[in-house]
Amino acid sequence: QPRAGSVLKVQPGWETAVETVLGSLLEAVTVDSPDDYRAAIASLAQGRVALVSDVGGDVDAPAGSLAAKVQGPAAVRRLLATVRALDDDAAAPALGDGESAITRGGEWLGPGWLRVLRSGEAQQGALAREREIQALRADIDALAKKEQALNEGLTSMRDRLLEAEQHREDAQRALYLA
Repeated sequence: QPRAGSVLKVQPGWETAVETVLGSLLEAVTVDSPDDYRAAIASLAQGRVALVSDVGGDVDAPAGSLAAKVQGPAAVRRLLATVRALDDDAAAPALGDGESAITRGGEWLGPGWLRVLRSGEAQQGALAREREIQALRADIDALAKKEQALNEGLTSMRDRLLEAEQHREDAQRALYLA
């Protein structure tokens, strides 16, 4: 099954903010129903597992929330719906209990707390890399189609060349006989 980070579509410029809020949940495996795996996870002696429902659907994403900047599984968007999206130079808003805000740059703040993650961890930049990978795959597909068309054209040209050479030889033979 795909990872949560690979199925999310994030508006350009908001990748760092989404990565900061979701953290290791970006590596969660998408499944139909995480509850179906509770018994298996309960028997896990050690390790780290994260599962996210891959069910899409409408989520009440308030305008200005981080969820409004993301397309993907409803479970992830519900989590992001409580986080306001701020421009980097915006003043810190008044936040109530359970509310938080994050800037494009990844400065995440709530009532009485502030969190910033700046490291070389694998998940940082994962969403931007995923977008780049998808763009490269699309380029590869387009180039493969172009290659196939060029190969078909080359084969056609070779066939025409062989036919033209045959006509030339026939003409030379007729000239010689004449």
